[in-house]
Amino acid sequence: MKKKFSKNPVQGTEEPAQKPEVKTALILMAIFESAAFTKLRKSFGNLTTCEHKGQNIVKQKVEKVTNPNTESQQMQRKKFPTLVDLSVKFSPAIAVGLKNAKKTKHTVENYFVHVNKGNLTVDHGLVVSIDFERLILSKGNRAVQEEVSATLDTESRTLTLAFESAEEGVFVAHAAGDDVFYCCVVEKTLLQVKVVQLGMRAELADSANAVALPGKWEASADNLGVYLFCTDARGTAASRTVCLTVG
Repeated sequence: MKKKFSKNPVQGTEEPAQKPEVKTALILMAIFESAAFTKLRKSFGNLTTCEHKGQNIVKQKVEKVTNPNTESQQMQRKKFPTLVDLSVKFSPAIAVGLKNAKKTKHTVENYFVHVNKGNLTVDHGLVVSIDFERLILSKGNRAVQEEVSATLDTESRTLTLAFESAEEGVFVAHAAGDDVFYCCVVEKTLLQVKVVQLGMRAELADSANAVALPGKWEASADNLGVYLFCTDARGTAASRTVCLTVG
C-alpha cells in the first residue's frame, strides 16, 4: 500500500507527523492506493474512508473537542430546551392542529419543535425571544377565516371573537359548514395556555364566541397571544394558524 500524506501546514513538510501530541489536535488525512480497499466506504476504529475526486481518502476522526462551550453552542443549548418547554405548554392546541401534519413517527411535540425552531432567537446575552405572532400550532389546507375581531374586556376578563357572515352563493375551497374552529390563548409572561372549541363554521357568525381568562392571568392586550385554526368534522385535516390582533 502506498501512502501520500498531505502537507502539514504547521510543520511545512510533506513527511508524516511524528509528534504524538500533534495527532490529538489535527485530523490526519492520507491518499492511499490499494486493490483490497478500493471500494471500502466505511469506518473502522478511529478511521473513516471515502472517495474524493477519484482518489481514496482515509481520515482520522477527532478524538476530543477542544472547546465544547463556544457562544454558538451555548445559544443552541438555550434555544432548544425553550422550544421543548413550549411544545409542552401548547400541547392542548397542537394535539389537535398538528397531529395529522407530521409525516414521520415523531411525536407532535417534536414536530412542533421542528416547525417553530425559526420563531425563537437567542441573543449574545443568552436571552431567548419568542416571536408569538409566527408560532405554528396547526398546519393544513382547510380554509380558516381571517376577518375575525378579538376584543378584550378587562373588567370581565373576557375575550370575545366576532366572525363575519359568509356570503351566500360564494364557494370556498377546502371548507365545510361542519368544520370545527378552535381558539388558543397564551399568557405570554406566565406561558400558560387555554384552548377553547368555538363551534362549527356555519354557526360562528351567529354565536357568542367568548373566552374567559384565568384569574392569575394579566388581562392586557399586549400580554395575550390569540390564535385561530380549524379542522374538518373528523379532525383528520387542519388549517394553518392565524394569529389575531387583540383590541
